Amino acid sequence: MFSTLSQRLLRNGRGLLPRRTTGAAKLPYPLGSAPGRLQVANEQFSDPATIAEVNDTLVPNYPFNSHIPLQNIRPIVKSFHDEMKYGYEKPNDIIPRVYTQALDLQHAYIGQVFESPYEITLTEGHRAQFFHTFFDYDRLYSSRSFAMRCGFPDAPMPFLLVLAHCAALNHVDSTRDVLDIGFENACYIQPIYPGDTVQKVSKIHEIRKTKDGLNTIVTLRSELYNQAKQVTMLVDKSLLYVGTDPDDRRYTPLPRSEIPESMLLKTIVEHAGTVKFPHTRTLFEGQCLLHHMSVPLGISRHLALLASLRQAHPRLVNFARFRPEEIVVPGVIVAGMAHAAASRALFEVLHEKIDKCVFVNKVSPLDSISSLTYVVSARDLSRSSLDPTRVAASGLCEVKVITVGIKNLDSVSTLDGVRLPKALFDVTLKPSEIEALVTREIPILSKRIAVISERTLVRQSHYSRIEQMPLL
Repeated sequence: MFSTLSQRLLRNGRGLLPRRTTGAAKLPYPLGSAPGRLQVANEQFSDPATIAEVNDTLVPNYPFNSHIPLQNIRPIVKSFHDEMKYGYEKPNDIIPRVYTQALDLQHAYIGQVFESPYEITLTEGHRAQFFHTFFDYDRLYSSRSFAMRCGFPDAPMPFLLVLAHCAALNHVDSTRDVLDIGFENACYIQPIYPGDTVQKVSKIHEIRKTKDGLNTIVTLRSELYNQAKQVTMLVDKSLLYVGTDPDDRRYTPLPRSEIPESMLLKTIVEHAGTVKFPHTRTLFEGQCLLHHMSVPLGISRHLALLASLRQAHPRLVNFARFRPEEIVVPGVIVAGMAHAAASRALFEVLHEKIDKCVFVNKVSPLDSISSLTYVVSARDLSRSSLDPTRVAASGLCEVKVITVGIKNLDSVSTLDGVRLPKALFDVTLKPSEIEALVTREIPILSKRIAVISERTLVRQSHYSRIEQMPLL
């Protein structure tokens, strides 16, 4: 129990009463003459000591010309005297408190491993929800017969769907804002089929404060396991915790382990010679493609996705606390929207790996996302994934691309023919550096860059067999 009213007032000061500031505080009126303050105490009590304590606590702890929320002060003062009279609480009173089982940044440490308690059995319903949300055109995930021709017993679950379950932030501190700032090495290792049960395990690799010392960045590796305890997907992601822990500990980051070989890619490469590919446009190094699609996620689909991913952070779902435009879409879904906008032009992608992804500006469910894609390189892929030096026409091509997601702007009508600086496609830049670049070089994109994603795609090569001409 708090022994003094001053302690009670300061304890409840978070969000109501500011803490005492260093140095002499300038007051808008002489000490003891604050209008309404003594009246608050006098309405409840006539004890001069209580009145003096209320006044002496509130006045020095309020900044110059600040407004004092009397409706908040009154119950604090009254509850203190109720405790003095009745004990810790009045008879028959129930006092609610905030309770959370999320990861507390103050107790996090390098090497900490935490296992998500949520086990989810993925079904065809999850696949249907994915295709109702994202405009994905790749047959490997939508056609069972095509997947079987590629060597799989069934159509695997879509890459972005599996990545979303691996990268979902269902363990973070709900008392502060926690934002995605980037991830890398997102690799689909073992295919997941309908009926498989997945569970996520994460390990903290790095904890550091931002350059200004105001926030904390936590980097961790998340691995998604199936019911056979096989790693199906992994991703290294970085989170920005708004605010810092109270200490000044310095942490040494853990080295990252190697990424296992993708059995999904191995199966695709080994069966590529028996697959009939449609004829599509070949991608060449240096191409920059504008994509026609610009679609918002929408509030209903946003909430449905978060429910299936078990994400319930207030900044994502609390429409009573935040306006719709203040609600934040998780980074992995933003990346999915940008990639889906490019899916039709990049058809047909058989396998993808996100090498590095940077989130620049927040996206709300009401923001539409369009994209453009820059082709960094393209090379033919050997049929033997175990022997990259072997020269054999597999009909496959490995293409490295960088996709830029843009919010609330039609990229086709706005950027067609516009000269873009090559630095825009540099994923090593920090979000602040990217924003400074576009503000200086391309003002029309200022505050509109949502994500910049570097991917390695596997699709048909120049020498793939032409069987049909799809109407794309």
